[in-house]
Amino acid sequence: MQTIYTLFFLTSLLSILLYKKPLLAQKIGFGLASVVSLYAAIFFFSSLNETLIWKLPGNFISMPVFRLDSLGMLFSFLISLIAFAVSLFSFDYVKFYEKKANLAVFASLFNAFILSMLLVVASDGVFSFMLLWELMTLISALLILVNDGKGASKNVMIYLGIAQIGAFCLMVALIIMASFAGSFEFSKFDELNIGFGMSLTLFILLLIGFGSKAGMFPFHVWLPLAYCQSPSNASLH
Repeated sequence: MQTIYTLFFLTSLLSILLYKKPLLAQKIGFGLASVVSLYAAIFFFSSLNETLIWKLPGNFISMPVFRLDSLGMLFSFLISLIAFAVSLFSFDYVKFYEKKANLAVFASLFNAFILSMLLVVASDGVFSFMLLWELMTLISALLILVNDGKGASKNVMIYLGIAQIGAFCLMVALIIMASFAGSFEFSKFDELNIGFGMSLTLFILLLIGFGSKAGMFPFHVWLPLAYCQSPSNASLH
């Protein structure tokens, strides 16, 4: 699975390196995104019954660990399948933004966004998950700014403000769960012994954390503001 993550990273990097040749970057960036997404969808679907573990290379004790079980494989497959369809759609669609933004930046952000979503699903640690969660939020905010519409900056700040409320609640909930599990690894969270009061507290924190990202009431105010500014191919994700 690390091959897939590496390919998306390299595609994003290659796209931004072609900053002075945006039309070429558009073809390469979104073309490779469709190929890599299709490969990823096939890989994750064929591995639905497997559990794969990957640790970043390095000698540090706390290097991030990425783990995909059957549920993680399913979500990764769905992300990749949608990314494949959106990549094909984007190939011609992004030409409408040629005068608004550099297409090399657009293609780079697009691939980085897919990569961030896949890594969020695969992350097996609290801090690596939160780091990638915030990175995914930041990239999505930059994609909204690609449209450069009226009031885009203000709308993005509202989106980021609500996202940070959710991220704070999410972080608090995960740290509490980690203290009960005695580990910051999600794979050790399966046997938590938590009372009703704490369970209810965690439920509320997680509901706010994930609900704010999903546009749940009353945190939905960012949704119409962001989606009306965001390019269609970014909204489809």
